[in-house]
Amino acid sequence: MLKPPPAAPKSTRTVVPARSYLSLVFVAFIKNRLAVLGLFLLVFMTLFSFVGPLIYHISPFTTNLLATLQPPSTVHPLGTDGLGRDELARLILGGQSSLVIGFVSTIVAVLFGMSYGAASGYLQGWVDVISMRLVDTILSIPVLLLLIILVAIFGPSEAILIMVIGFTSWPGIARLVRGEVLTLKERDFITAERAQGASTVRVIGYHLVPNAIGTIVVAAAFQVGNAILVIAALSFLGLGVPPPMPSWGGLLSTGATNYIYQNLWWLIYPPGIAILVTVIAFFLIGNALRDAFDMRLRTSGR
Repeated sequence: MLKPPPAAPKSTRTVVPARSYLSLVFVAFIKNRLAVLGLFLLVFMTLFSFVGPLIYHISPFTTNLLATLQPPSTVHPLGTDGLGRDELARLILGGQSSLVIGFVSTIVAVLFGMSYGAASGYLQGWVDVISMRLVDTILSIPVLLLLIILVAIFGPSEAILIMVIGFTSWPGIARLVRGEVLTLKERDFITAERAQGASTVRVIGYHLVPNAIGTIVVAAAFQVGNAILVIAALSFLGLGVPPPMPSWGGLLSTGATNYIYQNLWWLIYPPGIAILVTVIAFFLIGNALRDAFDMRLRTSGR
């Protein structure tokens, strides 16, 4: 009687589940020390601006002409301005307007630039030619000059600043997304989707844009930092958030213009440092996201 063949020995190897693309991106991002530093700085500045008023209860609008230009003390940790208002309270509130305008204007720029660039890259032909000529025309105009003209026409306010900064920042994002779409549209899964009769909107919305999300996220991170710098520049020129609402650029402008020769450092350095730290945080995060989303860099580093 024939004996059955012996059973194959069980493998002792442990099957490791494949990690998703986003988990790989997250791991690569966390391993970047500069990314962690940028994230820490961003969280700190956000908590400082939005949680600070819950802890520091002094009003940023209360004036006291008997306590003008006082140096830092236990009562006023960052001193007072020319109207006796608490500088720390105004710095906290100024961070809210700067961050909100920076984030919301970036959302406007990303949504419009992403749609514009994806449609241009996918349709190509005369649509792409005309679309890119318009982008090149807008990019050839000095952005700060265009912003000054538009804000002077419509008047400074948070809503106007958001729309103006958003609609002058989308061309760069549109060009990045278009370049990514031109590469993706030649992939097999896009060809198969078109062969099945998928509409243009479906191909762009369900396949091209999600696969270009890395480029979009990185561009958005850099754009927020650029928007905060633009807000500071406009506020420095007197075209930012209208008073009495403070902004970091407005505080820096007031301090540097009126008190730079009087050695009143508490009216100059704190808003400048706040702008610098926040912008550096976004640039560090943007650089780290760019490396994390780039699979070729991560693969070559193994």
